[in-house]
Amino acid sequence: MANLRLIVDNAHDDAILSADQEAMPISNTQGSKGVLKEYPWRSTDTTVQTWSTVFPEKVIDGFGLFGANLTQAATLTLELKLATVLQDTQVIAANGTNDWVKWFSGVSADEVVVTLDDTTNPAGYLQFVMPFYGPKVEVAYNYDLGMKFRMPQDVEHIRTAGDSLRSGGTQLRHKKASLNFSYVLEADRIALIDALLLKGQAYPMFVSLLPEAGGRKETDHQFIGKYFGDVGYDMVAQDYFSTPSIEFEEA
Repeated sequence: MANLRLIVDNAHDDAILSADQEAMPISNTQGSKGVLKEYPWRSTDTTVQTWSTVFPEKVIDGFGLFGANLTQAATLTLELKLATVLQDTQVIAANGTNDWVKWFSGVSADEVVVTLDDTTNPAGYLQFVMPFYGPKVEVAYNYDLGMKFRMPQDVEHIRTAGDSLRSGGTQLRHKKASLNFSYVLEADRIALIDALLLKGQAYPMFVSLLPEAGGRKETDHQFIGKYFGDVGYDMVAQDYFSTPSIEFEEA
């Protein structure tokens, strides 16, 4: 089983952004104390689009583009630069969802340039909600068997006087996960706790419960999420810790 993997320190949030077209501005895609899904970036047509970000130097271990309307025929190319010098190029493949994700060996960069090629998109424009790229957070030991994963739906059932069942709500679904680590090494404890405290519960992070597992096993278990509950840990042995009841909910 693959380890939990997070991107919390999202380089995009503090970056200087630019885009070829902005029917809806690229600044909509930066993280804040809420994910404004109704306000994505959007182009004015389906010509090849490039958007770029410049940020303080970070190690980039992975890239995720969430809430995109790209078709399965699209091509997404990622260029990572340091002091304007190209360090690495990654091509990200479609995976049957609206979220395009790829993990790779860490690259030091202070600029990311993304090219979206989807000229036959039937929507007549290209758009996405939020990208994530930055250093990954991962611990040495897997989380325990018994991880709970749910996809609750916003539905309220009300029994009417005529004995029918009326249903209200948005009908929208979201993902929730609850997991425990029985053993966390001291260095990993510091990294994990620092990550969860970095921006607090109000800011979104990229959560991948089964990174690089492939297929539905991976895509079903990745989302933009927020951390619920207290940040804490138990000491179970000398220099070994546990982190009970870590909870994430899709933002």
